[in-house]
Amino acid sequence: MNAHLLGAVSQDDWLAVPSLRHKKSATSIASEGSTWSAVMYPQLIQSLSPEERKRQEAIFEFIKTEQSYVRDLQVVMDVFIQPLTLGPHAATILGPNHVATGKQMFANWEEILITNVAFLSDLELRQEQDDGLVGAPGEVILEHIGSMRCYMQFCTGQKQALTTLTQLLRDRLEFKDFIKQRQGDPRCRSLDLSSYLLKPVQRLTRYPLLIKQVLHYTPEVHSDHPALVQCLSTAEKVLHEVNEGARTEEDNIKFAEIAARVDLVVGQSVRFSSASAPFPWNI
Repeated sequence: MNAHLLGAVSQDDWLAVPSLRHKKSATSIASEGSTWSAVMYPQLIQSLSPEERKRQEAIFEFIKTEQSYVRDLQVVMDVFIQPLTLGPHAATILGPNHVATGKQMFANWEEILITNVAFLSDLELRQEQDDGLVGAPGEVILEHIGSMRCYMQFCTGQKQALTTLTQLLRDRLEFKDFIKQRQGDPRCRSLDLSSYLLKPVQRLTRYPLLIKQVLHYTPEVHSDHPALVQCLSTAEKVLHEVNEGARTEEDNIKFAEIAARVDLVVGQSVRFSSASAPFPWNI
């Protein structure tokens, strides 16, 4: 079954059958080289204007980096999330509340992965249909970029996720040993789990930059220009909404931390349970 038919199957089926997940397509042009010019015929490249060459390189970079990102999402799913949430030793590794603990660290990682698999599949399909000379990536990006609002849940909980990870590494030997063993998997490329947990935020912030690059080399008279302008607007709006959500969540955490340090007795002045002064309230 082709990756672009992912939406026709249920999430349970997708998780259970590896063949339904994203895999490098045999016809994926972006998987064959590091740059657009490296995989295209020289005669074709020479027939294009310098601006169009730069435009194609920018489109290629968008797709190439999306492939790399989706691969990283899948690595986390296979190497860390599934053993920690579905594996027979999950409770031993994470403790009796392993389901809740796993949710704290990974939030809606599966939803993000499924969203980006669908996005990448359509990008690759368009690249394949256009034989590497992509005419209108904007309409494909526009179809999917609004779906990146699903990052809200993950990004607003990222601080708590990293805190949970740090605490587990410090307090649970079983978890520390598990992480050490798993990070030795060649698929992890010597990156630790905390680095992978930062990747969704990094990718979300990069979308406007990648779209700007394509738009920069797309003439205003090009048929795809209006769609790219709308893509950039939507990407920036989604990023702003997620940033605002994360800021609100962080403020709530700060308030809870302050509340935990205050010993309030009715009729008396507020006093801090710690001898140190309260930390400054930074918005």
